[in-house]
Amino acid sequence: MSSNAPRRLLIMPNHDYEHNPPNSKRSPCPALNTLANHGYMQPPPSSRSGKDLSFVEVVNAIVFVYHLSYPLAYVLALSGFLTCGHLKFGFGTSHTPEILWDPRKWSFLDLIFVPLSICLYILERFLVPRLVLDLSSLSCRGKYKIAHDGAFVHPNYVPSTSPDESLVRELVEYASTTREVTGELRGGLGLMDLARYHARRVRSVSSPPPTEPTLASGSISNPDLHSESALKPTHPPSMTSLHLQITQGECSLTWEVLRGHQCHDSASDPTHDRAQCMLKARLDGVIPTERLRQWFGEERLPDGWWDSHGVRPSIRVGLLRARVVANFVGQLAKKDGAGYEDGPNEGVPVAGK
Repeated sequence: MSSNAPRRLLIMPNHDYEHNPPNSKRSPCPALNTLANHGYMQPPPSSRSGKDLSFVEVVNAIVFVYHLSYPLAYVLALSGFLTCGHLKFGFGTSHTPEILWDPRKWSFLDLIFVPLSICLYILERFLVPRLVLDLSSLSCRGKYKIAHDGAFVHPNYVPSTSPDESLVRELVEYASTTREVTGELRGGLGLMDLARYHARRVRSVSSPPPTEPTLASGSISNPDLHSESALKPTHPPSMTSLHLQITQGECSLTWEVLRGHQCHDSASDPTHDRAQCMLKARLDGVIPTERLRQWFGEERLPDGWWDSHGVRPSIRVGLLRARVVANFVGQLAKKDGAGYEDGPNEGVPVAGK
């Protein structure tokens, strides 16, 4: 980061990690849950509640903590608020982090989106009713909802607001066994590994889901339940194209935010190659296994997030960049035979720089 002021602001004790405190609400998204667990989205004393979040609070937290661009943060937040938000009567108490007011950090697009955020902030303080979001509402299932099957650490077919321990172990075990072309252990997920694991999770959705009713004895007492309609799966056997796009976008953001183009100051391995770890403009790098465990399993910011040359991206992650990587992940997954509706592609485009 170019200034020490934001770092001092964000490592204050009120942003310590506190996992899912009592009476709080969480979502299927590890990124939002992490922001809530660190208290970045709301002012005290409800900074970790995950309830009645305003649009500006969510956008500012995403931009500030993950260093995403305002256009990308707006797209992500709008999708959640439009599909899962609700109206609330009463004046708002939303707050804005200091970085919003620092023109030295503004890009060209910030000249549009920062004033827009300020206007929305004022409206949200005094507009009645207001559109707000509970994190738990993002777990609602539906054709046009955000929640989807094939998530990395959340089970298929059912609403979920916390990572499944068995799926977290499966992800960590997969990451710990990936290898370089030389046969050496990679120590985490490369981009192709990420796409392959995404393909594996999509295939898990394509498998026949549980049927209802299911009895422990294996017998069915009601004759009407022998009908074909009664034994049909209770959920569709494959994902919609919208949900496939969402999963690809999640893979893209996971890669851009967590990949090993940077490393923290207190790296424990003395043989760690910092120069390789800090490669920024290319699609190489690795998401370390421990970082995956902290992010997906514990839902907290990985170690060294705010360190100088730390995990947090030093260059803002933009909408176009995220879309390109998401498309590339989709192409890799199709080549791996992920069961996409339009079938695998014959070729995979070369990753751009």
